[in-house]
Amino acid sequence: MTGAAGSLAYAPARIGARWGARAADATWRRIEGTRGLAAVLGLAQSEPALASWVEGLTPATGPHAIEATLRRRWRERAEEVARWMPAAWQPALRWCSWLPDLALVEQLATGEPAPQWLDRADADDREPLLELAVAARGALPTLPESAALRGWAAEWRRLAPPGAGRAEVEAVVGGLLRRHLDALASDGADTAELRGALQSGLLRAWRRTALRPAAAFCHLGLLALELLRLRGELVVRAALPRRAPRAGSAPARPMAEAAA
Repeated sequence: MTGAAGSLAYAPARIGARWGARAADATWRRIEGTRGLAAVLGLAQSEPALASWVEGLTPATGPHAIEATLRRRWRERAEEVARWMPAAWQPALRWCSWLPDLALVEQLATGEPAPQWLDRADADDREPLLELAVAARGALPTLPESAALRGWAAEWRRLAPPGAGRAEVEAVVGGLLRRHLDALASDGADTAELRGALQSGLLRAWRRTALRPAAAFCHLGLLALELLRLRGELVVRAALPRRAPRAGSAPARPMAEAAA
């Protein structure tokens, strides 16, 4: 997909407006302490920063349909951010839309059955995943674990313009994500605490790089964290409607973290 090119002067204004209107901590506490999918959807729909994520979801939506919908919303956001940026950076930003699906690619490539949510996905979402799985199947026997992620990273480096901009994205954003994933893998890791630390790191990095390409990737990282948090609140209520989650409880195996 292609579109009109944006600019490094235009993108920061759009990103700044988005984070100026982000959901407040008080809103998240209300969501975390609310029982029932209908009530949580109502809170999210009343919050401008969250409303676009839950568009089309209803209290009758099941957990697999929620999963398919939110993954599609993520791809829409990645496409939107890509359009804000200069043409040279758009392919690398669009490539980030597939990050949450790398674990699925490896699962399908090794012959495991597809999860139910994939059957609920639109054909435009499902077919590229199946094609990626076919490609990964040939690579997996000769590549170490996380072959899909390694392949994704190699293609990202090919798509991103060479030079200082690409090096900064890898050092700043990539460094934050690597440290986050390493911390998650440690015994006794507090997912909510680590998520907050990563968010703070991405916000600081975004402010430092506001007029450079790295800012757009920081923005995508922040969007991913927001979506993961909301996804956890929605899916647990759809799957376990009689259970009221504890405030601050963390979702199991979030989309982006499952890709590592």
